[in-house]
Amino acid sequence: MDLIKFGRRLRVYEIGTLIAELENLLKKKVDISIYDRSPPSLRYEAMKGIRIYVKEINEFVEDYVMSINEWLDFKLAWERMARSYLYHLRELWKERKD
Repeated sequence: MDLIKFGRRLRVYEIGTLIAELENLLKKKVDISIYDRSPPSLRYEAMKGIRIYVKEINEFVEDYVMSINEWLDFKLAWERMARSYLYHLRELWKERKD
């Protein structure tokens, strides 16, 4: 089947899966060495920010039907967003260090 149907709301399990997928993308494809050495409070802020993005994405995909290709494009957009977010996070961390 080449369509994925999203219901009125993503279930908690699905949100957790999306968070896990994004976290895996961050670990595999983004240089997060600075992020790994950052203070725990900054790591918490990063995860909080990712969860806010998940909430926004949840609202975006309500009642939306995507083909597999659209879903893959969507996941790539997530990766770009995560890289951008971590870039800004690194800049914030550098400012706090100085």
